[in-house]
Amino acid sequence: MGCGASTRRPRQPPDLEPERAPPPESPSKVDEIAAAADQGDQLPSPRPKAAGPGDGATVQDDWDDWDEEEADEATAEEAEVSAVRVVQPSGAVACAKGGGSALLCGSALDSAVNARLSCTSCGYRVLRLPHSRWAPDVDYYWMRNFCPDGRMPGRWDEDLAKLCAKLVADDEAAAYACGCSWQSVVGEKELGGAGGTPAMPHGGARLENCEAQLLNWVVSYS
Repeated sequence: MGCGASTRRPRQPPDLEPERAPPPESPSKVDEIAAAADQGDQLPSPRPKAAGPGDGATVQDDWDDWDEEEADEATAEEAEVSAVRVVQPSGAVACAKGGGSALLCGSALDSAVNARLSCTSCGYRVLRLPHSRWAPDVDYYWMRNFCPDGRMPGRWDEDLAKLCAKLVADDEAAAYACGCSWQSVVGEKELGGAGGTPAMPHGGARLENCEAQLLNWVVSYS
């Protein structure tokens, strides 16, 4: 090579910087939970959520309160019924006179009654409750709702107890009832047969606004 000629140095590759490792990632919540599980640590229990207006607990409490109210009402009703003076009906209810006629009798003639009566209006057998008379406020609806029906023996005792809530003790009288009519008799009252007998002034028959309140009670041979 001649003088003055520069000598080229071979091109060196640039210094390579060492590859930097990525910064460690912060542990995620999932990793923390997994690590805690590996170490046997117990995870914190979630706090119980307070019951809100739409939670089932409130609905359940409402149902419980309702059930308690119904139970209290039923208990009060049972106590009221149990306090009633229940009078058992006599077997026979009237004094038969022959020819199908009969007399309604007060308690002084208890031993003389020898016939049964039925009502051709409602189909009920007539009941006679000795030593009793009806309270002034008894009416047709009371008879219709609570007079026991011999065709439903399962309800007899319950209905009789409710019916007797309108009875007043009276040693001389006898209270008569069917599903539509009632009487309070002291002494005797003759029945008029198939044509009917005026219910007044000893009681009533059917609705109060009926022009002719007649007892349709006849001697029953069954």
